[in-house]
Parts: sequence; C-alpha cells; structure tokens
Amino acid sequence: MPQATDFFIPVVPRISPDVPQARRGTLSWVRERQLLPDETSLDRFASWDLAELAGRVSPRAVGEDLRTAADVQSFFFLFDDLFDTPIGDHPGRARVVCDEFTAVMHHLRPVPTASPPALLHAWADLWSRQTAGMSRAWRTRAAEVWETYFAGHVTEARHRLSRRLLGSQEYVLLRRQVVGADPTLIQCERAGHREIPDAVFHSTVFRTMRELTGDVAFLVNDVQSVEKEERKGELNNLVLIVERERACPRVTAIEAICDMVRQRIHHFSALEGELDSLCDRLALPAGECAHVEDFVADAMWACMRGNYDWGRRTRRYAAR
Repeated sequence: MPQATDFFIPVVPRISPDVPQARRGTLSWVRERQLLPDETSLDRFASWDLAELAGRVSPRAVGEDLRTAADVQSFFFLFDDLFDTPIGDHPGRARVVCDEFTAVMHHLRPVPTASPPALLHAWADLWSRQTAGMSRAWRTRAAEVWETYFAGHVTEARHRLSRRLLGSQEYVLLRRQVVGADPTLIQCERAGHREIPDAVFHSTVFRTMRELTGDVAFLVNDVQSVEKEERKGELNNLVLIVERERACPRVTAIEAICDMVRQRIHHFSALEGELDSLCDRLALPAGECAHVEDFVADAMWACMRGNYDWGRRTRRYAAR
C-alpha cells in the first residue's frame, strides 16, 4: 500500500506533548466557526488528526502556540479542499477567492463574493493570531509567502480546466507553490517565537533548504495519497506522471520518487553543513546563529520527518 511506503529521513521522530489538548481545541474551533456542514464531516475531519501533524512539525510548541499551529494546518486542508469543488475548475472564480484571502492580510475586510464566509473569517482570526507579537519585517515576509501559496491555487485551477497532463518538471514547480511548506515554516517561526534573520532567510543556501524541505514533503505526500487521488480522478500526481513518462509499473514509479527524496535529503544535509560559514560571513551574533541552527532541527527536519510519520497514520490518505 503506497501510504505505508518507507522513506529514509534520518532524524528521530518527535512530537509535542500537548497534542491531545490541541486536538480538542482545534476540533472545537472548526465546530464553533461552522467550517464543516455536519457532524459526519467533522468526524471525517477528526480522523485526519491534523493536531498530530502540527505537533510533529512543531515538536517544541505547546499550549496556545501549538493550538494556533493546529488551526493553521486545519485551514490548509479545508482551503485546499475548497478547490475540489467547482471553484477549482474555474480560474476566474479561484482568483477572486484567493484575492479575498490575500486582502485579509492587508487589513482589508472584503465582503465575501466567492469565498465561503466562515472560512474567510476563520482565516482573519488565524492571521491575527499568527502575526501577534511578530515584527513588521516578519509580517511582510509572511504575507508574501501566503500570497504565493494562494496564487498557486489559481494556476492549479487553470491546469484543471485545460485537463492538460503536466510533465514532471512543470508539476514540481506547481507543487512547490501549493504544498504549503513555506507557510508551514513561517508558522514554525511563530510557534517557536524566533524570527530567522532576513539576511539568512533570503540567502541562496537557506532558500534552497526551504525548497528542499517542501520537495520532500510533497514527494512523500504524492506517494502516500496516490490511491486517494486516483480514486477522485486526479491526473496530476507525481506517481501517475512518472508512470506515464516512463511507461513503468507503479512500484517502479514509487522507487523513483523514493530516490528523489534520498537525493534531496543528501543535498539538504550538505547545505546544513554550510550554515556556520554563512553565519560567519553575515557576521551574525551567536544568539542569532543558534536560532538558525535550532530552526533547522525543530522546523525543517521536523517538517520533513513529521509530515512523513503523520502521513503513514492519517485517514486523510486512506484508499477508502
């Protein structure tokens, strides 16, 4: 079963001790904000256990920090599923929806014309909670990351409308936008109450490490979710794309993606070894260098490993 595929991610699994409390809290948040239509939908949502995902991605977060992280993960999946409705087949409608969510970050309060009002209002609540206590520079950077994420769904809608089969390289570029790794890492900064220095964040080394983190997440995700997506009639999943491009059986396609993960992990590890010299070149204080090192361990590695461990357990990717 693809969901049980083994990937080698060479760090020890970790999880926050406050996941049970976050689990109860985020389910209450979803129910109180009426983000799902009925209890059956809520039960299905609960089986995905997104609080566990948050607790694995931010293993040192506790209390309200983990609650916010869990609510952000809930938003990711509910927002993504919005584009499995007719909105996702109409780029114009998708653009209006994404513009409405983007406007919230710029302190605008648009009257929803295409977005579900409950989800838009939930996003306003989340954005306020995420940015509380963070610097203006961080808020600007976070808004840019989220805007890129939202815009990716418009591009995805154009591909759905055309029914065009993507090649592997084009697909990778699209998935980097919509997998949500960059917004997750931004949230990890918030959950850990530490901001990555802008000079580091925008450096080639760190930018590549962020990209590799997202690649590992979506490569693993595509393998774990292929049966679910195939059942939905989805055409653009990397397992399916590799099968088409190489005219190979599924087991061979999955082996090829496992090799892609290994290559990216190797590249990430090599770049991690360059961080000390990067901090030296930027003349960063020792405390800021320590923040960067902690972030790599507690956010980047945790994101790759945590996404994998959660994906093996969640009912989100169950074939039935």
